[in-house]
Amino acid sequence: MDSGLLFKHIYLYYDEKGTEAFLVPNGWHEKLGVVLIDIVESIPLPFLKEELFQAVIRTLNNCFAKQPPEFPTKDNAIPSKLGGKNWAAATRGKKLIVMYWSKDEGYIVYPTKREHGGSYQHLTDKGIYLGKELKSEALLNAVQVSIDLSLR
Repeated sequence: MDSGLLFKHIYLYYDEKGTEAFLVPNGWHEKLGVVLIDIVESIPLPFLKEELFQAVIRTLNNCFAKQPPEFPTKDNAIPSKLGGKNWAAATRGKKLIVMYWSKDEGYIVYPTKREHGGSYQHLTDKGIYLGKELKSEALLNAVQVSIDLSLR
């Protein structure tokens, strides 16, 4: 069964000092499992309700749309699209918001905490459940609350 029919998640990288945020969809890698794929959408800041909603819908539709390379390389295109030479530089100073959809649960928005070493931990206890139908106002509110709750 196609994984995209069961679940999808996208990462939203947000830089308070920047002029745009970046959304990245997930895909499937035969050996690594769920990975981000190099389809990066940017959206201007501050967020406008309808722009954010449309960008999230487009990015969700891009989940599983592209096959990641069989052997991940150091010259991954995602960091350069986020404005850095590597993952550490590309995500430095950025908050991460994870938007998750599953057939059974619907939409959930999670804030994260940046860990020592640069990885992010999902703050699952602070997830904001949006239901099975995504609405632009609820999405904007959940993203803004999650930005406030996320720690760099």
